[in-house]
Amino acid sequence: MCGLTAFEAGADIIRNNLSNPTIDFVWTEPFLDAVYANQSKIENWENGFYNILQIASRSEVASEAAEAVIRLKESSDTTLGPALKAIDLAEFAFRNADRELEIMRAKQASGAGVPAGVFESKQQEVRALSAQLDTLETEFRESDAGKRFAQLVSSSVSLERIQNSLDDDEAYARIIMGKTVGYLVFITNGNSGDNGVSITKINRSRSDAQSAVKTLRCAVDFQNIEQRFECAKLNGGNKDYIAEFPVYDVKTASTLFDDIFGGVKQQITSGKIKHLIVQPDTVLAPLPFSALVTTDPSTINSSSITHKQNGRRWDHDYSRVTWLSDSVSISHSVGELSFVQARDASRDVNRKRAPKSFLGFSGFNNYDAETAARVAKANGVDPKSCSRFYQGFADLAEDTNLHTSIIQSAIGGDVVKDSAFTDTGVLEFTSTDGQSQLKDYRIVLFATHGISPSPLAHGCLPEPGLTTNFSSTDPNSDGFLSASDIASDMELGADLVILSACETAVGSAVTTFSDRPTAETFDGLVRAFYFARAQSLLVTHWTLPSAQTTAVFEDLFKNKDLSEVAFAEALRQTQVTIRNGDFNGNSTSHPYFWANFVFVGDGRMKLDL
Repeated sequence: MCGLTAFEAGADIIRNNLSNPTIDFVWTEPFLDAVYANQSKIENWENGFYNILQIASRSEVASEAAEAVIRLKESSDTTLGPALKAIDLAEFAFRNADRELEIMRAKQASGAGVPAGVFESKQQEVRALSAQLDTLETEFRESDAGKRFAQLVSSSVSLERIQNSLDDDEAYARIIMGKTVGYLVFITNGNSGDNGVSITKINRSRSDAQSAVKTLRCAVDFQNIEQRFECAKLNGGNKDYIAEFPVYDVKTASTLFDDIFGGVKQQITSGKIKHLIVQPDTVLAPLPFSALVTTDPSTINSSSITHKQNGRRWDHDYSRVTWLSDSVSISHSVGELSFVQARDASRDVNRKRAPKSFLGFSGFNNYDAETAARVAKANGVDPKSCSRFYQGFADLAEDTNLHTSIIQSAIGGDVVKDSAFTDTGVLEFTSTDGQSQLKDYRIVLFATHGISPSPLAHGCLPEPGLTTNFSSTDPNSDGFLSASDIASDMELGADLVILSACETAVGSAVTTFSDRPTAETFDGLVRAFYFARAQSLLVTHWTLPSAQTTAVFEDLFKNKDLSEVAFAEALRQTQVTIRNGDFNGNSTSHPYFWANFVFVGDGRMKLDL
């Protein structure tokens, strides 16, 4: 009792004195283990446990999501917006420079070397940018606007407030993984007679959970030969991961579900819970929760996956598998505060919405050698060594123009495509009639490549972003819409932003199977779009064939009434339709075909079409 009180008092000091309070989870894990073990001796232990948990695992993207809502509510304050933008620009500049410095260190370690003076110059730049960021944050923290803002965004969210935001058939699942064990905090509104809060231990270490996620990702993320070889190594040298369409490890998906949700499995599988809001730990960020399996792992064997007669590997039939998304819609939360604020906004019938329905951007044409060199130079990397990297992005014009046209034909709106789809064309967008800007559209689609820094980028990509066409007539164009561009220069009013590109759901570390958990959950592009005032996002976990993306958009926007059906439920229904169908006579029940899209935001949101 005294220990919990003392720790919460310390947490309050941190909350009140830092603009973005964070305690590394490694320092709180032993304490939380002790609280969990002695819960019977501590009054209201769940509340104390959860308050500390929020601070210990605070995510930067969660801050941006919460701040996006607050900025909209506080838009009349002329001092708040400019100060926040200045801080964010400084932070993005620092992060990019620090990332470039890390790449240089890696080159030196590998013996590749860095030109004389360049490394020292970059070190000085990082130190200067860090000092600038510290100064801006200090000045903002001590200002009246900063003090009020900190009260709004830095406070923990009580269990009661989360419960009041939930409907009777919903649950909020907060998952955190530690060095030896993890914890699930499973929250309902408590209207069924219990207190609505269940905290259970997950008997898996962080590294064990990460290994399971890697195994499952190997079955769906096999576009790059380097990833295929790493998957083969991860799975005991199994060459099937190199040459053939990998089998999805149903037993691992079932065991992982039981390990995480075993204590509340009956609530989930009984039909009581219809919508599950998941706030996952960083190592679980690449996991498509819709493709977890609720079947008892002891009953799963080879007969659970029958085969088509032609015997091709990718014709495995998973129609007999019981998936979590068979009956439960799933949405992702990046933080408690952002969730309750987004839910409040969705329930506000008087909230002002953007006047126009849809705006789509599409028609990326791959860079030729000359354009690739110009794009590399404009992005601050060596054109000679990085030109080939930028030439490697496939031409998407025909396929993505089809995707934007599908949604436009279903709900109306405007499309910017082909030569008009440039980075500066996006940031400076004005409709053809001159009456509308980006902020005037409720749904915005970016149908192009989404890319993140990784070892596969070979140091040629300073930060996450979206590929666009290069404008030869605009000197400010660089053919790339970076996260910094989005955060600093884009102003949205969208209820929904769709990123139908490769791996827009995850940050740099998790896209490459790295053992270093450096990327925050749903970091990178998602964080940038939250800062640009997007209310929710539909993002992708891996590269998907154009025909399957077409099928998703056809079913979601033409066959569903999104003004009547909650978006997460509509997405679930579309996933079921696709996995029960076929493509060119072959089964599409493999999760690769249907579990790619992930909804981030208030899953009970209904779109005003």
